[in-house]
Amino acid sequence: LLAGAGAAMVQSSFAPIAIPESDNPLAGGESGSGWFSALMLALVLAALTLLTLPIALALLWALDRNSPVLVTVFAVAALAAGALVHRVGITIAANRWRDRGPELFAGIVPVR
Repeated sequence: LLAGAGAAMVQSSFAPIAIPESDNPLAGGESGSGWFSALMLALVLAALTLLTLPIALALLWALDRNSPVLVTVFAVAALAAGALVHRVGITIAANRWRDRGPELFAGIVPVR
């Protein structure tokens, strides 16, 4: 969950999605960067998978061994890795917003 939130912040800072103009929750906002948004999402998901899959597999292995000690160790490692990815994602997104805040804000807020 933490890693996913960090990855989402990075993706949204590189390819923001505009707020829908209607009250319909299924309506999509147009950011003008459809292919780029899809590419960024794919890259972020691939990086997230590469970072979290080894720990997830180790945790499954520990569960298969019925070892409470190994499960605890790998669960703590999973939380630590998620927190690290979350912190890095916040840092990248904050730097991006700091450098290009008005441009990103203009991309997500519809002109009325």
